[in-house]
Amino acid sequence: MVFSSAIGIGLGMSPLPFYTIGVFAGPLGTEFGWGMGKILTAMMFFTVTAVIASPIVGFITDRVGPRRVVLTSIALFSLAMMFFSLLNGSFALYLAIWTLLAVCGAGTLPIA
Repeated sequence: MVFSSAIGIGLGMSPLPFYTIGVFAGPLGTEFGWGMGKILTAMMFFTVTAVIASPIVGFITDRVGPRRVVLTSIALFSLAMMFFSLLNGSFALYLAIWTLLAVCGAGTLPIA
């Protein structure tokens, strides 16, 4: 149980987006001509959305139990990460994916 929780938290919303954006910022800037400031603006959208979504996910966790919320959130978070492959240069789409990532991944936070 502890090992699976550690893997889930290690690959969830807490560390993954924050530690991988630096790896992808250079290629995104090269591909779409965005500056570093523009690319990292997504972290603001991500964080604000996570702050708003977390109490809602906490309420749902109290109602249906943590197992369902966490397992659903892991699947949705993974799907949201895959949506980055759909980027076509639209900055609005980029921000929307980061916002979706925060909503879908809120159930992967350690509190759940």
